[in-house]
Amino acid sequence: MKRHECCCGECVEYEDGFYREDTPAGTGWGSGWDHSNGTGNIESDRGKLTAGYMIFNQSLPDSQGSGLLNINFYDSQDGDIYDVYMAWNNPSEYLVARFRVNDPWWEISIRKAGGNWVDDHTELIPGCGTHQQPFLAGGWAATSYDRTIFRVGGTTPEAFAHYELWNCLGLVGPTVNKVGVGHGGGPRALYFDNLWISDHYAHDRTCPFYGCVCQA
Repeated sequence: MKRHECCCGECVEYEDGFYREDTPAGTGWGSGWDHSNGTGNIESDRGKLTAGYMIFNQSLPDSQGSGLLNINFYDSQDGDIYDVYMAWNNPSEYLVARFRVNDPWWEISIRKAGGNWVDDHTELIPGCGTHQQPFLAGGWAATSYDRTIFRVGGTTPEAFAHYELWNCLGLVGPTVNKVGVGHGGGPRALYFDNLWISDHYAHDRTCPFYGCVCQA
């Protein structure tokens, strides 16, 4: 987990490929993560989660909450439900995108803590530039927040954006601003891989609007 020199400067703040020794069930994902409900562990170089959520314990640079998170969902199957947290301040203050696998489709909903879910079948709040397309194939989540708009995509928006869901949420700037992932209640254990956490244009003008994907 370290900063990266990349194609747009130092926009990628942290990464985790989960390449480490397996850990017993309930012992967490390592020192970089705070876990809830004691249900996470490392298995076969992936983060495994059977319930609850995992929060990355480093805050992003922008105290007002902007940032971007990319993560792989490994071996996604029908019925799996993945949660991705942005602008996480505490268990009552966060933004969350929920990815539900309904083979062969993915269904995505978003909400602010304490609010109602807004899903891809609902007309979103006007003025956010909402754009919706079928999410035809899944496995990669891209979520971003620019202090006003929470945006979810199936891939990086610059390259084959299969799905984009926006909502103006106007979250008051958190003081912690962490990111995380969670188990949304599906029947199986979930596996996560290749986490990238980036700064955002709203905070650092050298970074693209949707973060930066580094080249090899």
